[in-house]
Amino acid sequence: MTKPIKLSGKFNTEDNRTYKDSTPRNSAMIKVFQAVLDNPNASFESRKTAKDYFAYLAELADKRANYDIDVVNENLMWLGFKGYDIRIEKDPMFNNGELQISVHSKEDEDMLVRVKVPERR
Repeated sequence: MTKPIKLSGKFNTEDNRTYKDSTPRNSAMIKVFQAVLDNPNASFESRKTAKDYFAYLAELADKRANYDIDVVNENLMWLGFKGYDIRIEKDPMFNNGELQISVHSKEDEDMLVRVKVPERR
């Protein structure tokens, strides 16, 4: 099965028309493909496509398990990278809503550096 192309957010074409991403979420696709597998009248090709899609999702999950990423909420995430914990935060309640990136040592959890990224204007 060919892996689907994932587009995110808005994108512009050469003629400057803007399109909103309408790629379905995996959670919606799982329901569709589960219905295909539950349908005894589904064609061989449809059932094969559904099985291939589930295999593709399993492969993505396996790859994700190899990363040290913790998405706490929509405003905060932690990345583990080569012995460091990197905190990425953009919370409207803190730091005037500015993006803040801090690097912490995994050994003693001390913050080594903090960068505040000002809003683009």
